[in-house]
Amino acid sequence: MESKEYLRAKEAQERLRQRLGINEQEYEEKLKKEAHKRKVEQERLRQRLGINEQEHEEKLKKEAEEAHKRKVESKEYLRAREAKERLRQRLGINEQEHEEKLKKEAEEAHKRKVESKEYLRAKEAKERLRQRLRQINEKEKAKQEHE
Repeated sequence: MESKEYLRAKEAQERLRQRLGINEQEYEEKLKKEAHKRKVEQERLRQRLGINEQEHEEKLKKEAEEAHKRKVESKEYLRAREAKERLRQRLGINEQEHEEKLKKEAEEAHKRKVESKEYLRAKEAKERLRQRLRQINEKEKAKQEHE
């Protein structure tokens, strides 16, 4: 029974193909071309993804190296900070006193900077005044010579 049904289905399929103008050989060639085209496209995709995968792996490796470097630098920073703290304790420097001293030094540096700016402004004003006096004196001389 199944073989009769199979044969009938195959004949019906063949009649349909003939009606639609599809030759069996052309149809198989078309299917082969499509399969080949899909295979080529998949291969291109794999190659492209393979390259991207390689680049991605390199990027991850680089990020891991940078993270390790930051971790090492962080450990070195903590070690230096701890060593500094031990040194301060050994020398009897109180953290609060040290911060106050640094703040005072910063204020003094700022004050010197402000004073320096004021000094420069005064020096510039003095120079402008000298130039103005020279101009006035030159005008007076020219006026007297003219008379």
